[in-house]
Amino acid sequence: MDILEPKKFEIHKDGSYTESHYEQLKAGDHFRMFHPDGQPFLYEHDDKETYQAASHPYFDVELGVWFIEIK
Repeated sequence: MDILEPKKFEIHKDGSYTESHYEQLKAGDHFRMFHPDGQPFLYEHDDKETYQAASHPYFDVELGVWFIEIK
C-alpha cells in the first residue's frame, strides 16, 4: 500500500484558505492538501481538489499515520 504524505494543508475559513496542520482539522471543515512538489491531491473519483471533513482526524498507531473521514 502506498502511503500518501501531504506536506501542506489549507483550511477554508472566512472566505479564504489558510495554511494549517492536519491535526487541527475539525468535522465540517473544508480543506485542501498538497503533495511535496506543490501539486494538489486530487480525489480519485472526480479529480476534486477540495474536501470536507466528516470526522476529526485520528492517528492509527499500527500504521503510524493520521486519517480523516471525508464527505
